[in-house]
Amino acid sequence: MRLPLNPMQSHDMFFRKFFYLTFFAGAIIFLKFSRKRADHFRFKSIGSFAEIKGFDQLTQKQQSDFAASATYIRSDLAISDVRQPSREARGWMYEIKMRTVCSRLSFKGSYLGVDFKVPPHFSLLPQDLKKKFTLNGKIPVYARFQNQKSFNGGAVNVWDEVQISRWVNRTLHGKCVDAGYRGDTGQCLSMAQNPPRGHGVVVGSQMPWIEALALGHGASRLTTIEYSKTVCPGSGYCRKLDVITPSEADVRSGDGTLGPFDFAISYSSNEHSGLGRYGDTIDPFGDIEAIQKVACVLKPGGLLYLAVPMNLGSDALVFNSHRVYGPIRLPLLTANFDVLGVYGRRVFNTSFFTSSGSKDSYEGDVLERSQPVLLLQKHF
Repeated sequence: MRLPLNPMQSHDMFFRKFFYLTFFAGAIIFLKFSRKRADHFRFKSIGSFAEIKGFDQLTQKQQSDFAASATYIRSDLAISDVRQPSREARGWMYEIKMRTVCSRLSFKGSYLGVDFKVPPHFSLLPQDLKKKFTLNGKIPVYARFQNQKSFNGGAVNVWDEVQISRWVNRTLHGKCVDAGYRGDTGQCLSMAQNPPRGHGVVVGSQMPWIEALALGHGASRLTTIEYSKTVCPGSGYCRKLDVITPSEADVRSGDGTLGPFDFAISYSSNEHSGLGRYGDTIDPFGDIEAIQKVACVLKPGGLLYLAVPMNLGSDALVFNSHRVYGPIRLPLLTANFDVLGVYGRRVFNTSFFTSSGSKDSYEGDVLERSQPVLLLQKHF
């Protein structure tokens, strides 16, 4: 026979039940609130871009990718306009315009991030940098570590004027300069059909084949911005070449003696910017800043011949070697430019995995060395 509870036991049981009920009710309310709060911020992040011109014309998928880019991009590279890609920009997710502040941009990189004595592995980066590098996980990461810091401030690089003359003569005879890239033909075609004129700037050049190509197609003078200290002794074509470091370029840009240029060339250079491979500053948007800085020293309507690894099927970050540009990051790279044409084969692969399926053994050399040339025109 069950004995009746005394008043003290009854009182304790009541409060015990009350405590458990209150705890579970509070937990349920907290979970529902957290979910609503997460939804609120998720939709708020999309809704906050509604004031950007053209945002409402994007599809849901485009808006989602755009939100990741616009959320994690640096404030001095803020996106102001977005539009559907043009016919020439087939494969881009969209095209954008940025509100860049030229005085805040730098050729040597202006991002104040973590200072590594040696180029870091991706796993060593702070979490916030990983999100910025991958645009919150939308760009897959593959491993290929390289330490070529010696190129930055190492031995002086001496250009051979005799070799430059050979390359120029080859161009004058309608032949392409072979520098070992599959995109060489694209660069030759882009210049042959749209010859550079006047004074141009070359961003990144360890071997002056691109300078020779431009001179052969009619350029009158070239200023090259290169990390390695470079000299070109000679009284012929070398007199038309001026090679300066990014630091020197920033000084000239600051005092107004750099440009404005009639055209710009960057071949197989920007995909490395900000990855630390060459001892440069770790910057998730170093490549974007470099192109926008070029835009700042270009004349209105000036042409940019830009070649980078491209795969319109999928973006990739091969850390710390290079980037492969796809539909998500290409719009950031070509911001403030109109796409006039793409010279070379457009690749639409959807996977970068090796046959073993491992991200730790990236085998994208075909894509890395297949770099079609984007002919871009400054439109602001």
